[in-house]
Amino acid sequence: MATKRRTSSNKSTRRKSNKPKAEDIRKAEEFRTELILWGIIAVGALLFISNFGIGGVVGNAVSSFLFGIFGVVAYIFPIILIVGSFFAVSNKGNLFAVVKLIAGCIFAAFLCMFVTLVTSGDTIMTPLESFKYSMEHKFGGGIIGGCLAYFIGQAFDIAGAYIIDIISLIICLVCITGKSAIQGFKDSGQKVYASAKESNERYQEYR
Repeated sequence: MATKRRTSSNKSTRRKSNKPKAEDIRKAEEFRTELILWGIIAVGALLFISNFGIGGVVGNAVSSFLFGIFGVVAYIFPIILIVGSFFAVSNKGNLFAVVKLIAGCIFAAFLCMFVTLVTSGDTIMTPLESFKYSMEHKFGGGIIGGCLAYFIGQAFDIAGAYIIDIISLIICLVCITGKSAIQGFKDSGQKVYASAKESNERYQEYR
């Protein structure tokens, strides 16, 4: 009987000793996550001011490189970085959140492609030309948009590239917002139909 009591007391002691350890691990994880987020905020803020030429020599060099990569999207890249990081942390382990993050990244890439198509005109720039143009002029779609526009344009011509790009942007928006674009058109159509029907009924009453 005494042995059983000792065993149960030992088990309860182990459980109590394990609780603080689990709590310490959780606090350490939260502290590490907070440090990472503050680091991302600092990097994002430096990139943001560097995009406007007030980030010093290093900041301006990094900013030029980012413009070469993303083009005009580099202006909002720091905001996307910060918001995306907070969104990922607050939705850790959520599959739908992962899908939205991936859709957001793809949306940004196809937005770069759209800007590249607009700035290229009739002849689509090569990825290297797009990189140099975006870095020098702080415009265009960068090398990301240049790669997408060039290879898709080579396969489907400019008109096909525009169609693929716009459809891809719409699909990404549907994934991000969780709202159907087609259903939105249907709802708008029903509202217009209901408004026209109501106007017609009023017209018939006045007659």
